[in-house]
Amino acid sequence: MKNDNQDRRGFLVSFFATLMLAGLLMTTINVVIDPFWRFDLVSIQGINAYRPVFSSYSRMAKAGVMCRMRPKQVAFGTSRAEVGIDPSYPAWNTVQGPVYNFALAGLALKELSMMFTDAVNVSPDLKRATIGLDFLMFNANREAVVFGTEVLGFDPARLLQSRFDTCVGSLWHDVNEYLGIDGLYFSYKTIVEQPKDRDDTSDFPSVTKWLALYNKLGFRDQFDVLDKYIPSRGARATFGDEQEFTYVDRIWRAGPDRRYCFTRPGQPDTMKVFRDLVDTIYRSGVNVRLYMEPLHSRMMLALQDAGLWLQFEDWKRAVITINEEEAGKFGKPPMPLFDFSGFNSITNVSIPQAEDRTHVVKWFWEPSHYKKATGDLILSRVLDDVSPERPAPNYFGVRLSENNIDDWLIQTRIAGQKYRSSEPQEAALVKAAVDRAMERQDGANCGAYMPPLIDASDALKHGDRAAAEMAIASAVAVDRTDRTRAEQEGVAYREPAFATSLQNVRAGRRIEPNLNDWIAYQARGQKRAAEGDNLGAADDLASAIRLLGAPNPALYFLRGNALMAIANYTDALTMFEIGLSQDPNNETLKVLIQRAKASLAVQQTLGAMVESW
Repeated sequence: MKNDNQDRRGFLVSFFATLMLAGLLMTTINVVIDPFWRFDLVSIQGINAYRPVFSSYSRMAKAGVMCRMRPKQVAFGTSRAEVGIDPSYPAWNTVQGPVYNFALAGLALKELSMMFTDAVNVSPDLKRATIGLDFLMFNANREAVVFGTEVLGFDPARLLQSRFDTCVGSLWHDVNEYLGIDGLYFSYKTIVEQPKDRDDTSDFPSVTKWLALYNKLGFRDQFDVLDKYIPSRGARATFGDEQEFTYVDRIWRAGPDRRYCFTRPGQPDTMKVFRDLVDTIYRSGVNVRLYMEPLHSRMMLALQDAGLWLQFEDWKRAVITINEEEAGKFGKPPMPLFDFSGFNSITNVSIPQAEDRTHVVKWFWEPSHYKKATGDLILSRVLDDVSPERPAPNYFGVRLSENNIDDWLIQTRIAGQKYRSSEPQEAALVKAAVDRAMERQDGANCGAYMPPLIDASDALKHGDRAAAEMAIASAVAVDRTDRTRAEQEGVAYREPAFATSLQNVRAGRRIEPNLNDWIAYQARGQKRAAEGDNLGAADDLASAIRLLGAPNPALYFLRGNALMAIANYTDALTMFEIGLSQDPNNETLKVLIQRAKASLAVQQTLGAMVESW
């Protein structure tokens, strides 16, 4: 019996000792290989000199590096800053201490605010920071949908938001990724995916592996591999027109039914979020420099052609006002705010023609991301380190204030007109891309006329014609003011929805606000159909189809029924046929197709008879 107990005890001791040794070995491997630069003990060529896994978990990884480095200086911004702002550039040396690039792709305004708070709590000796502001951050509709779509891997629990949060707690929150089984897998991937031949740029997948790499300072320093790729396709092909199309269609607008607004029901408006960030900055005592990030001038034309220029200018004015108001509240001078956007010698840089496979674009990788050389110019200006060795071009990085903003906006418009005239090929390419993105859309800017039109619709529903007419007059005044301003400034005003919406209101049709997703549109469409509003149901179901962007026979079935109810048999037939193409065995759709064809034939016969009479 005694021997049995001894054997059992021996087995348990051996088992747990083996388990502990295995855990210790796993932890050691993860700490040494260190896929996320969390510990930074060794860097061995061919083993972990590059950290290819880092890019897929950059939000976790960069928060971890911040805890390890406790930097004295930090660069915040979007992917533009990730690839353009070099923490090792000499301009940072005017303040002593380590520098880290804490920029993130798809950065949202709320996330930026939390990241700044994290940096202050992680590094109590934080001395200086640069923050690259981007117009896209301030779209309240984008802010509502960006997490889980553009912003992947965001988890506020790993960001230190109070003096009671600790880096140990942050590490423990992601301990499995850093030290556990998942970490072991990431260590394995780090070893086997070490890129080897940087000159191998024969195909784009090879190039993208290099583009995704970060160095230990958080900077994506391998982007110059794109210039090696130019001979295989040319710089013109790299620029293409997809950036302008995508930004108008999906990013600045955040989806077909989500226009660019600073406010959105049910959440704080983005200017309030920005004001809170500025308040936090002034309370922190950190020397912060703000700048508006540059885009290639083609992207500026896209903003104009999409009808977003008025809001672009309003954004700049609002940022200045908030900065100066908050500074006055604390009795401090306003944070320096520089504008690198617009049309200037850097952003106007020419793009080689398609047949030119030799020359690269000097200052930009493509229309929305600038090169390190451009970022160096930005840093020299923003960090007050302009010198003969590091000159900054005129009008690239104008310091903004309430005193000069109006003149600066006029200069920017004039410069834009000159660029449009001097680059007709680029202007035509951009206009075609924007027209394609805006096709069948209701508009780009917030559509400030919509709330009074909705009020008018509600008033008519309750029989209050006087209130309806007052609301309609308000909507007309808003539209006229914006249209006139756009004409005076020489920029596009693309609001086709106003005339249609006004006509619908006067006809007694209810105007509904935009919804968040295709499911909400489907539900509202079905509700409106049940209430007899089949025209409205057809509109909502069309939005559902557009937003979903994937095969769904049920949506075509529902919209076809709504169109049948308003005697639009031609479009109803199209809906049923599309639905059947997605579900070829659907007997209901087959019957509806025959019914729609029969109804259409009767309608056409009656129409012919009326014409003959």
